[in-house]
This record gives sequence, structure tokens and C-alpha cells, in this order.
Amino acid sequence: MATYNGEKYLEKQLQSIAEQSGGWCIIVRDDGSTDRTPHILESHASTQEAFVILQDDLPQMGPSANFALLLRAAGELDAAYCALADQDDIWHPARLSEQLNRMRKAEERSPGAPVLVYSDSEVIDTTGNLIHRSFMEYQGIHHEETGALNVLLCQNFVTGNTVMTNRPLLKLAVPVPGTALMHDWWLALWAAALGRLEFIDKPLVSYRQHAKNAVGAKNLAAFLNPFRTDWIRQWKAGFHNMIRSFDQAEALGGRLKEIHPGHPALPVIEGYASLPAKNIVAQLKFLTQNGIRMQSTTRRLLMITRLLAMFSRQKAA
Repeated sequence: MATYNGEKYLEKQLQSIAEQSGGWCIIVRDDGSTDRTPHILESHASTQEAFVILQDDLPQMGPSANFALLLRAAGELDAAYCALADQDDIWHPARLSEQLNRMRKAEERSPGAPVLVYSDSEVIDTTGNLIHRSFMEYQGIHHEETGALNVLLCQNFVTGNTVMTNRPLLKLAVPVPGTALMHDWWLALWAAALGRLEFIDKPLVSYRQHAKNAVGAKNLAAFLNPFRTDWIRQWKAGFHNMIRSFDQAEALGGRLKEIHPGHPALPVIEGYASLPAKNIVAQLKFLTQNGIRMQSTTRRLLMITRLLAMFSRQKAA
């Protein structure tokens, strides 16, 4: 669990984790909170042997880098399985048991393979009232049963607050590079490229939507409303993420080449990473021929507008 100024909702989340079945160790790193979050964590650590607080003198890292440090710590502890937790959610009582059951079935089918198990979640407000029964439906995303890598190169559909990984996946993905867009996206890419992505199609987490979410649940229909004052800002944020996705793919391809030179996914990964060097016609041809796509017509059109903008900037330069 990564924390930062989470005192308002932290106790409820910790309680929901404590109510999970099985013997689990909680590893937490606080990212320089100025509220009561450190006190709450220390109180729990003083009464629970399996509650570890990472201590360091690093500056504030942000959520992805914070989770990257936690994933590294989980690997150093030889964790067989690792589940990610946001500080402000509420886990459903069977979250870990259901995911662990699916994980072990996947490992039986694919011994030694890196596996990521994730689920849907419900969206709640600050007081716990239901906003939407399905986070994924609310976001306009869905699980990809086949060809997941072709989507994950340009769009993440795996929500980190529901993720469980096994040790083979941790060994591949850690350390998380600084060019990774988000830790959960990076984990999903490795599972899709070399192992298995398993989806449990029901909410196992209550995702709390509030003003200070690091990412937040974004309704696609609301985003497309041209009268929204932040439409341009969000388009620019998407443009920035697209540019970073090329760097993320470059890091993925570089590490994969070291581990498995000649892997069949390498040409697609490296080709996607090299898109900024191509003209717009070559870009669209590569995407089409290799089935690299976003999950809706709207998202695909937005991606094309951003590719056109990138190409125009390059020509102007």
C-alpha cells in the first residue's frame, strides 16, 4: 500500500484488509504525508507483526514511483504473491481469497508463467454511496481475452487497485523503470507479453472517487462533452500519455530483448516504440497491420488526432 495524506479514509481500508482470510503481510510506504497518516500506520504496525513500514529518506516520489519501491521490497521479501492496495478504497471480504484461487488455477495451467489477476470494482463517493456498479463500465473499458498486448501498448485497461501478481511476474517487472507510465500498466504489459492476464468479472473492491484521487474514475461520455472547461486540458494529458507510452514500450522491448531475444512480441513492441520517427501514413499503417488499437472508436479517433498533432509538431521543428 502506498500512502500520502490519506487519514480520512485509511482506517476503513486497513480494516477491510485485516478482514481478509489467509496470512498476509502488509507492506506500506508513506510518501511524506503531513497529516495523521504516519501516526495511523505506526499504530497498526505496533500491534500487528505482519505490518511493515518502509523507511527511507527519499523525497516525495508520487504514486507510481512509490508503488515501484513497494514492488521492489515485495520482491526482496521473496513474496509468493503481491496484491496492490490504494489507501482510500474498501476491499470486499473475499478479494484476496477469490484472486488467489484464480491465480493458482492459472499457475496450474501455465506452470512458471508470470500471472496477473485483476477484477472489476464498484465506484463509490466520499461517504460510501454507490456511483456506479462497475468501474470498467463507467470508464468505458473492458478486459481483452486475446491480443491484450496490442491494446496495452497504447491503453491500459488493468486497474491497479485490484491487481494481484505472482512471483515470476515480479521478477520480470521489477525494477519498474522511470519511463513506465504507471506501475499497474507496466505489470500488465509483462503479463500480456510473457504470461497470463486473468480477469474476475465482478467487483472485489469499492473504489472511492473523490477530489484528490491520483488518477480517478473518468466517465468517457462526460469527457467528450465539448462544454466541459477542462476538455482541452484532458486532451493534452492524453497526448502526453501517448508520447510516454512510446518510451514505456521502448523500455519493455529493451528488457524483453535481454531476457528473450527473438521473442515473437518484440517486433510489435519495438515497432510501436519507434512510431514517433515515422510519418503519419506509416504510423497508421503499422497500427492497422499489427492490430494495435484502443478500445473504442472514440478513443481511436482521439489517438489519431494526437498522432496528427505529434507529426505536425515534428514537421514544424
